[in-house]
Amino acid sequence: MKKNKKIAFFFIGQSPRPDMMEYIYKTIGSEYGISEYGALDGLNDEEIAVLAPSDGKDTLITKLRDGRQVCVGEGAVEKLLAEKLLQAQEDGADAAAIMCTGEFDLECSIPVITADDAFHKLQTIPENCRKIGVIVPKAEQQEVFSTCYKTYGLPVISGAADPYGSDETIAAEAKRLAKEGADIICLDCMGFTPDQAEKVRMACGKETRVPRTEIIKAIKEII
Repeated sequence: MKKNKKIAFFFIGQSPRPDMMEYIYKTIGSEYGISEYGALDGLNDEEIAVLAPSDGKDTLITKLRDGRQVCVGEGAVEKLLAEKLLQAQEDGADAAAIMCTGEFDLECSIPVITADDAFHKLQTIPENCRKIGVIVPKAEQQEVFSTCYKTYGLPVISGAADPYGSDETIAAEAKRLAKEGADIICLDCMGFTPDQAEKVRMACGKETRVPRTEIIKAIKEII
């Protein structure tokens, strides 16, 4: 690892995201130069509304600068992310981190680490795991996101709970999945926090993971 390499963090909403970046700064802030970019930066409410998902399976949930939640289409924000990537390169970024577990086809001349790869392909699943439990923000996301775990070759069961909602609701959904045989719980949205993962673990008795911790592991290994 090269000390003080510059990493640009990208959100599908607006930047800055202090609620999410607090953990990033705490874990790697002393090792890297950090900047933030949002796919929706500079857009007004009318322009953002046009990006709403046309199909429930294309739905991603994010936040605006003022804290409001919005739903956007995965395909709709991909072009905007690509534009922000170019901007980050021009600003001198050495690498990029995409802070969303959606799947994006992005071309870039600098290394790009995605939460999709970190959470759906690179994390180490315990050897004794027989079934993966996945919780996504919206019920309409369950079908698509359940297929993201095919790398691990294990059955997947899923549920839905808002990461910005009640921790009790998230824990209840995790307990349901645990009763249905899940050996590990994956809270599949960047909005889920490490603190929520710990609460879920305590509630359902199963190892619980969130993308924030996994993308940090990937950054340390790759950059």
